[in-house]
Amino acid sequence: MTKKINLAAILISMIILVFLLWLIYYNRGNPKVERLNVANFFYLKVATIPFLNSIFNSLSTIFIILAIFFIKKKSITFHVLSILTALFFSAIFLVFYILYHSYHGNTIYQGNYKFIYFFILITHVLASAIMLPLLLMALGNAFFKNFIFHKKVAKYAYPIWLYVSITGIVIYWFLKLEI
Repeated sequence: MTKKINLAAILISMIILVFLLWLIYYNRGNPKVERLNVANFFYLKVATIPFLNSIFNSLSTIFIILAIFFIKKKSITFHVLSILTALFFSAIFLVFYILYHSYHGNTIYQGNYKFIYFFILITHVLASAIMLPLLLMALGNAFFKNFIFHKKVAKYAYPIWLYVSITGIVIYWFLKLEI
């Protein structure tokens, strides 16, 4: 079962990563769209999505840290709830990230610290590509109660996930403040 879970995690990750590469580097966006009608419920300005994504990343970071705290205290229930909450905010981030880049296209950094910014951005992107299959493997194996493999993968997945969440926030501030 572990091999099937891991293969599925890798395939799903590859599909998502190829789509994101296409979205960011080949999709031109539609800058004429300024507001999105969200589920016929309310309008969302495309320009506010990066701010919302920084909040989702911040909440993800908090719940990843809580999950680590709870597993060290052997509080499995709170660990699971924290991981699922972190995953929820990361998933919402991904949906809004896709929406933003669908309409806005690529964002160009205009600040003075290009080397620092691009170093953080490149490590963030590479860590994201590594984190996604590891995260799916850890979650899939936990779901099917293969806790031995889950623990092996999670010890690599969580610090990378934490790094991706934190650097996502840092990237937002670099772009927002144009430092």
